[in-house]
Amino acid sequence: MPKTIGLIAGTGFYDLPALKDAQSKEVETAYGIASVKSGQLSGVNLVFLTR
Repeated sequence: MPKTIGLIAGTGFYDLPALKDAQSKEVETAYGIASVKSGQLSGVNLVFLTR
C-alpha cells in the first residue's frame, strides 16, 4: 500500500505548483471545514493543507 505524506504550510504559502494531478476537496475536522489539495510530488502521494 502506498504511503501518503501530509504537508501543513504556514502563512504566505498557499500553493504548491509542483504538485501533479492536484485535486482540491474539503475535509470536515473537529475545528471546522478545511480545504486540502492532494496529488503527487516526486512520485510520492501528498496531501497539502494551508493554514
